[in-house]
Amino acid sequence: MSNTDAMIAKRKQASVLALDRVHQELRQCHDNGEVISMAELARRARVSRTSIYRNPAMVSAIEEAVGATTADLQQRAELNGRTTATSLRTDLANAKATIRRQGDQVAALERALSQAMGRELMDQLPKLERVALESHDERLHELDDAMLALADTRASLREREEELDAARVLNRELTIQVNRRSATSA
Repeated sequence: MSNTDAMIAKRKQASVLALDRVHQELRQCHDNGEVISMAELARRARVSRTSIYRNPAMVSAIEEAVGATTADLQQRAELNGRTTATSLRTDLANAKATIRRQGDQVAALERALSQAMGRELMDQLPKLERVALESHDERLHELDDAMLALADTRASLREREEELDAARVLNRELTIQVNRRSATSA
């Protein structure tokens, strides 16, 4: 036997051992009622995910085991009186119908509330118009008063600016006179 043949035989033996470990893990998962991912199965069986995906026998064994485990879990659930897919669908349909009814009721209540609020607002509209007009007139008077105060403030500001300009001119003239006296006395 050549080295190549020995390597091929060893590789086949490793593949058979890996397949046995995968089958053993699948049986254990079935017995425990577990459905696990390919990655978890590869980790537990100590094989690479690539070797699982490349081996059609492993993939078909895994698919069969997962199908059997799922069917077994459904059967156990039905026997134990747990919910089934059919009962869950029925519950979902009932919940959707309840939600639809409640949505219709909420919409009807919203319409009734908006109509009642609209009637109440229409009843109060003359009062609101009167209050709005009174408030508007008050605001106009306040605005007129503010405009008058602003005009007074501007006039006062102009007077202060004129006084400040006059003070600056006077200050300049005095500074010039002081400088001339200092220059002539020196």
